[in-house]
Amino acid sequence: LIAKASAAGVTFRGSTPVTGIEQTGGKVTGVETPDGVIPADIVVSCAGFWGPKIGAMVGMSVPLLPLAHQYVKTTSVPELVGRNDASRLLDPANGAWMPILRHQDKDLYYREHGDRMGIGSYAHKPMPVDLRELPEVAAADMSEHRMHPAWRSPKRTSCRVGRTPRNSFRHLPARGLRMASTASSPSPPTAVPWWASPKRLKGSSLPRPCG
Repeated sequence: LIAKASAAGVTFRGSTPVTGIEQTGGKVTGVETPDGVIPADIVVSCAGFWGPKIGAMVGMSVPLLPLAHQYVKTTSVPELVGRNDASRLLDPANGAWMPILRHQDKDLYYREHGDRMGIGSYAHKPMPVDLRELPEVAAADMSEHRMHPAWRSPKRTSCRVGRTPRNSFRHLPARGLRMASTASSPSPPTAVPWWASPKRLKGSSLPRPCG
């Protein structure tokens, strides 16, 4: 998407903070950045849960509240080494070739990070976060807690999902990725890919999140 837009004349300025939005007569005229003002008569906010902060720049209230959840990464998984080479990926910074996978009955999801696996869980009480307290790079030390029981529940099978499947898959289409999920619950767990089985992850160290 970025490549085609660039070929059509679109200019991308990544990692450029927006510090304000200029207005004249109730209309947007430009976006303020540390490098100066970028003229614009239309501004589209794609700030995610930072949306309220951007909305406040023009006096707009955005009813959005970010919630934190647990997320850990494994050490290097042998089966993933070399598979997510940047030259094969549409978005090298994303570090993933397979789609995000969810096990909804256990509130878990899995995704690739180069040669490591990321494991997220939202099976806990809601944890609202104040945007003003979020660092630019969110990271926290993990206390010891056994995570292995979570691997016993999902049914493990080969999972061959295309980059743009047609049925029962969704999420992140603009990045060339889709999320695999079940259509209803309770239901058979979403398939965990063969390389995510406990046997194959043996030898990779799983970080242990707070208990």
